[in-house]
Amino acid sequence: MSSQGNQVGAICAATVAMMTPIVVLTWVIQRYLVRGLTFGAVK
Repeated sequence: MSSQGNQVGAICAATVAMMTPIVVLTWVIQRYLVRGLTFGAVK
């Protein structure tokens, strides 16, 4: 394998490590946003 082929695993690991907190943060914010919009619509 070339040196570029050996780095694919490291690139994938770094990508997952960077995406995980973004996905979790988006999921938490989405829950509060939907809750707020629902309460706002009821009033």
